[in-house]
Amino acid sequence: MRCIIHPYIVAMHGVAVDKEPVLIVMELMAKGELRKFLQKKTSTPKQKLNWVAEAAYGLAYLHSRNFIHRDIAARNCLLASNNVLKIGDFGLTREGEIYQMATTRKLPIKWIPPEIIVNNTFSFKSDVWSFGILGK
Repeated sequence: MRCIIHPYIVAMHGVAVDKEPVLIVMELMAKGELRKFLQKKTSTPKQKLNWVAEAAYGLAYLHSRNFIHRDIAARNCLLASNNVLKIGDFGLTREGEIYQMATTRKLPIKWIPPEIIVNNTFSFKSDVWSFGILGK
């Protein structure tokens, strides 16, 4: 993931692998999760539209680099101090066009694409479905 450098993707600055657990040093996202702002319901429609656009650009870039995020959700979209949204939390991200999960992982039902429920398979389309829920 270190090769992913984009204005709407949380930057990775380094990795410490000397001890368990592995530590990943990421860009500071001072305002935290988008989820917090959506729950307050104080954001303007213009701000929400900007966030949706920023998430779309970030997701399109990930897909152009052949990565499936697999966990697009408001809790994984983070806000910088200047209110710019960046996609973060790449713990489930995989390279490739299609990815079959070996085990079922508990995800909030709101964010689960139908193909995950039916055949446990993620694809770029799965990310797009979850993105659509984000923009709702």
